[in-house]
Amino acid sequence: MSKQPIKLYKRGEIWHYAYSSPNGTGRIRKSSGTSDQQKALELAAREYDTSWRVAKLGERPEYTWIEAVVVWLNEKPERKENKNYDLIWLDKYLANKCISEIDRNLINFIKKEKQETGVKNRTVNGVLQQIRGVLNCAYENDMLDKVPAIKMLPEPPPRQVMLTPNQEKRLVDELPDHLIPIVIFALATGLRMSNITGLLWENVDIKNRHAWVNIGSGKVKTEGIGIPLNSVALYVLENLQGKHPTNV
Repeated sequence: MSKQPIKLYKRGEIWHYAYSSPNGTGRIRKSSGTSDQQKALELAAREYDTSWRVAKLGERPEYTWIEAVVVWLNEKPERKENKNYDLIWLDKYLANKCISEIDRNLINFIKKEKQETGVKNRTVNGVLQQIRGVLNCAYENDMLDKVPAIKMLPEPPPRQVMLTPNQEKRLVDELPDHLIPIVIFALATGLRMSNITGLLWENVDIKNRHAWVNIGSGKVKTEGIGIPLNSVALYVLENLQGKHPTNV
């Protein structure tokens, strides 16, 4: 009787698995992340099969959604600071999926499931944008051949809220010191915080009072946005010069 390549064992309520790497590099031990023995076995068998095909047949490795999420989180440290409820909600649909399996049909199914919870289109689109962000990151890191098209739901235009000069002053007075230049720059330009914290000096032209915000990078082809700089925005930038060699 041949020896089974995969060993399942339990730690607490969660099933773990182990197998000898087909390329001879040693023993692989992982958590399945589930208390369902059959699902754990299916995950382990699929991973072992992929490892065998990569080692013996020279095929491209498969990457899981969880592995892609880890790469996406590590890309920017601030992504780890706050609890990401969209990623948590997506776990039940994608946790045990390979990213190559995440196609338009699965994404449309997830979209429908989120809609049926009764939330607004903007909330559904937030989930879809999270999927797209992780898959784009995987594509840029050569983990995925292509990203499926993701169609967003229509949203009403955002309500424009204009602060009076007095309200702006009261807001700034309540802020911690490290947030003051960010908020003043946001009020002066209309940019979101993510655009501001990602702004590079190479994309700032103080002499010509202009800046460019990069929307995408790497393989994902997107265009930047040109931002005119008023006197307030210029004042903030001039006071930040010399504090960091690359980032504003």
